Amino acid sequence: MVRGPTIDSSAIAPILTLIGIAAFTAGFCMPAWHAFLAGTVPLRTRGRLLALRQAFGGVIGIVSGLIAAYILKQLLFPHNFAILFGLTFLFWMISWATLAFVTEEDHQTRTHRDFKAYFQDHILVILTGDRWFRQYLLIKAIMLASMISFGFFAVHGVERFESGTDVAGLFTSIYMIGQIASAYLFGYLADRFGHKVNILIFGVLTLIQAAVAILAPSLTFYGLVFILMGANRCIQAITFNAMPMEYCTSSERPTYFALSNSLLSPLLLIGVLGGLLTPAIGYHGLFLISGVFGVLVLLIGTRLKDPRSLPNFDPIG
Repeated sequence: MVRGPTIDSSAIAPILTLIGIAAFTAGFCMPAWHAFLAGTVPLRTRGRLLALRQAFGGVIGIVSGLIAAYILKQLLFPHNFAILFGLTFLFWMISWATLAFVTEEDHQTRTHRDFKAYFQDHILVILTGDRWFRQYLLIKAIMLASMISFGFFAVHGVERFESGTDVAGLFTSIYMIGQIASAYLFGYLADRFGHKVNILIFGVLTLIQAAVAILAPSLTFYGLVFILMGANRCIQAITFNAMPMEYCTSSERPTYFALSNSLLSPLLLIGVLGGLLTPAIGYHGLFLISGVFGVLVLLIGTRLKDPRSLPNFDPIG
């Protein structure tokens, strides 16, 4: 019997602990980070900045992936992983050091006696009193739900067209190209016309994506699915990060951003539900569900109130 390499079980707990710490600190810092973003980047350029971040992130991700693959191949364990972790730490420190050169605007902050007071006097007031923000949460929930089939497009393509598993790498490359190529367009649209336009485009692309996945006559045509996936991912990266902060004042930004993410975090597991449904309804059934969510995005999105049109909107941002 041929056995694969054994794994020291004693290392699993520390690794999972470190992953958990990384996830917790990321969630802990994100509201403050986005408040910092809003306080340093003018309203009319945030969309393009986030778009450029998405585009450059995609390019750098491809390059760093190639470098990581080279290091893993050329060096033996554990030296290869040690170098990768060291490089990661170095880049994080460079990123952190750049913050020293950024000047943040002065803005008001809120103080509360304790978390109970914060919850009752602030969070509940927002959720019960800000109907337009609740409308945004609804449309974001539907957009996240439409991703129920995203993890199954590649598997379906390989099985349907009887391609080798290596074609999955090609799908990933096409996805990255779609994301990089569309980034600046959606950033410009967000800055020029508001995020509602991008939300409606998201609904159209989701519907087309589902139709192509079901009807594509060839593997080449099927690649369009991944271009649309990349474009939609770019819309999410821009709209989900910038739009919540347009509903509130500077002192409320961390809370609004935190609510827009924490309340809808269970929907990030929508792919698991897709996996449970696939044996019963098949891939095409899953794609149809995604298309229905795309239609809902369009129907509800047309009634969405753009925060820039609200009476209490702060044009300075």
